[in-house]
Amino acid sequence: MYNLVMKNRVINKTNNSYICVSILIVYVLITLGISMLFLKLSNKDICLVVNDKSLYLKDGIVNIKGTRYITREDIKENFFEHVFYDKISRTLIITTWDEEAKIKKGDQGTIEYEAETVYSVKMLAEKLGYTYVEDVKTNNIYIYDYIERDIKLNKNRVEIYDLNKNSVIGVAEKKDRIILLETEAVYKDSKNEFLTVKITTSNDDTYIGRIKKNSVEYTAKVKDAHSEEDNLIVITHVENKVADTTDLTKIDALAIEMLELTSSNKLETKKYTLPNTKDVEIYAVIDNGYKSAGFDTNIITDLVQSDKNKEVVADTLINFVMENELDGIVIDFKKFKVSDKDLLEQYIKELAVLMHKNNKKILVKMQAINSYNIMDIEYFVDYILLQAYGLRTVSSKMAGPHSSITDTMKIMNEIEKNVINRKKIILEIPTYSILWTERGGTVIDAKEYSMQAVNEYLKENNVKPAYNSASGQNYVSYTKGIITYKMWLEDEYSIGKKMGMAYYQELAGVCVYKSGEELKRIYSIKIE
Repeated sequence: MYNLVMKNRVINKTNNSYICVSILIVYVLITLGISMLFLKLSNKDICLVVNDKSLYLKDGIVNIKGTRYITREDIKENFFEHVFYDKISRTLIITTWDEEAKIKKGDQGTIEYEAETVYSVKMLAEKLGYTYVEDVKTNNIYIYDYIERDIKLNKNRVEIYDLNKNSVIGVAEKKDRIILLETEAVYKDSKNEFLTVKITTSNDDTYIGRIKKNSVEYTAKVKDAHSEEDNLIVITHVENKVADTTDLTKIDALAIEMLELTSSNKLETKKYTLPNTKDVEIYAVIDNGYKSAGFDTNIITDLVQSDKNKEVVADTLINFVMENELDGIVIDFKKFKVSDKDLLEQYIKELAVLMHKNNKKILVKMQAINSYNIMDIEYFVDYILLQAYGLRTVSSKMAGPHSSITDTMKIMNEIEKNVINRKKIILEIPTYSILWTERGGTVIDAKEYSMQAVNEYLKENNVKPAYNSASGQNYVSYTKGIITYKMWLEDEYSIGKKMGMAYYQELAGVCVYKSGEELKRIYSIKIE
């Protein structure tokens, strides 16, 4: 009997212990749940306001020991327009028109939260020179930035941009002194190089415009952006030196092949001759050796996957441009791996920031409209040279036009769908034709002919071209014995049509490829 009573007491004591532990666990879980719920609710109550616009944050603001953090995805989707995360170096890169911030995982201002790296909102603002304010009463975070790229300086006018739509809304004429409308609307950037001015239209619509200080002064007189006559910018691509057939009085710029990327961090200088001219802008073309027989696709891979290599190439580029007193560079990278595309696009943005800080321009050649994310790239670079040729080359197995009018029209349709600002696009057109030699319907030879060489060839062989409706070009086809010769002509008619497309589609201009292949009179083509 005694043993039974003692046994029951032990059992009851054990049960009581279990009950106490269970109650304690439930209490901890409830407390933790309430605290987590409170944390989540308090985080949801925090509103992030950038330039008077409240942002929707999927993951919300995380408050850890009084510091407000934000996730990478929310930064990318809402906080800044151009954000790139380099998975290789685990670095968040934020790029604007003239600023760049790199924040590496583990840097001050980053912390691990729920197995993800989060970034201090205050640190982000400070990195980019923004004003950061926490309002304790409303529990809101305010970030102010009026140093966006709203005004673009051109030769004859200043274009005023709508920041929300990223589009031109008017122009300010280059006349008298600029009028600062309201003191509170004027801000200075961190380097004190720019003034940001509040511009009001006749409809009382207000825009924030930026004008470079100490360069030239403007009157904030807003007009219709398309009311003035637009002239095409004409660029001539030169392999090494200007040919005798190039009329420098008819062109605005020369793109000269001067540099080749031969390894991940080495730029090799090509043979070139700089013309003695003051009125023509000169750009150094840099390529990745895609024309060479031993072309290596890993050159771009090794470049963009190494911060050290990128810095070496960037420093070499800017030093070369400054030493030769050039106006900028043309990036002509082709046949790179698709897997390198995102990293290469980001590097181009970083180069753009570097060039603009040194008052130099950056142009990018694109073989097709999907070579890069054009809507992203065009924001940073000064111009995009979009090739309207290359459908066929001398190594093609089938004869045909390499730059037909019909194919150029297709490119124009793609521009319509994929380009925000057409004034960033320069249409690159060829001046050479290809003579195809066939036997039994099979191509046995193909050679490039300059415009002058084409004229001489037609005279020697007593051949007259005829219009070909399929290509929209003049066309030659004749047979000698069992050999057939074909040529789709790049002549004044073909070039003039493409120039007309660029003009009426309101593109920035045309680039003629290449010097030595054109006649002087093509620069005098009148677009009707």
